[in-house]
Amino acid sequence: MSFRRFVHLVVDDMNIRRCTYSLRSIDMSALFRRPAHSSIGAHPPPIVENQEMESCPLPAPSMSFCPPRGRCHEGMMEFMFLGGKHNKVVATDQTGRALLYDPDQHAVNTLHGFVKPKDKPVALTVDEDHLYVLDTRPAPGHKDTCFECLEFDDHYGMDEDWYPRVLPPPPPHNCNGPADPKMEEEQYYPVVDSCAVSGDGSHISITNQRSRTYAFDTATEAWSKVGDWALPFSGVAEHVPELGLWFGLSRDEDRCELCVVDLHAPPAAASVRGLWMAVTRVVFTAVEVERCNDDGVDGGLRMVKHGSKLFTLLQDMAHWVL
Repeated sequence: MSFRRFVHLVVDDMNIRRCTYSLRSIDMSALFRRPAHSSIGAHPPPIVENQEMESCPLPAPSMSFCPPRGRCHEGMMEFMFLGGKHNKVVATDQTGRALLYDPDQHAVNTLHGFVKPKDKPVALTVDEDHLYVLDTRPAPGHKDTCFECLEFDDHYGMDEDWYPRVLPPPPPHNCNGPADPKMEEEQYYPVVDSCAVSGDGSHISITNQRSRTYAFDTATEAWSKVGDWALPFSGVAEHVPELGLWFGLSRDEDRCELCVVDLHAPPAAASVRGLWMAVTRVVFTAVEVERCNDDGVDGGLRMVKHGSKLFTLLQDMAHWVL
């Protein structure tokens, strides 16, 4: 099964004089204990149970980012991952300006800014050259521009670049009925809790805090209501083509569990196929999931846990894992 070698950790440095953010690339291949030449069925050495993990020092940062100072604050930034063939990081500040950082080349490209700044955005890469960015908590007055797409194009014969384009925002939870003028804006536009992109990139599914699920058709650019039920994970779920399944963290706020979801099932029946406990601290864990093939018969899923690495951050330190 293929995997991405580097996972990027961005942290708020919490500097007193100037707001800065630093990016570090964590080499996940060092945590996999199965020899590269071994077969899938060969298990790695067993892990010692209940072994206390020791905190590791953060590696040296490979890049730092600085937002512009505001009149009443030191500035702020958000970070998103551009996946597929790119493996790049999109950074944007409180003004909506953006840049594209390539960790492999240690290079920075300037980007056209977003139409409106993004707060707590989620990003989904579709068809390699489309990055759909959804503001999960849009500021008042930014509802109509909370959903944008960065597209790589020559823009009618002009410069080849990533161009932002505003898309229709997700429907409010009462989109099938008239709006209540007494309803507060935050109630009318509930926060987006979870999202996932279909395996072929044709649809993006989201669930809001009202446990209503909607689908965005990337071809027609239209929203439709899927049902009054919630996707069984929180945040963004990752699609694993080799298994035909989606992996994410459960919606349970009291427990952090890795869940496997089959979104190929009928929408109302989309459910968790299996649950495993995950560490709730700042830990990078190498996990491999494979199908059981006992006695030549395909069975369920088996999770193989490899190595882990623990990093200790300061309390209330904002961080992104990309």
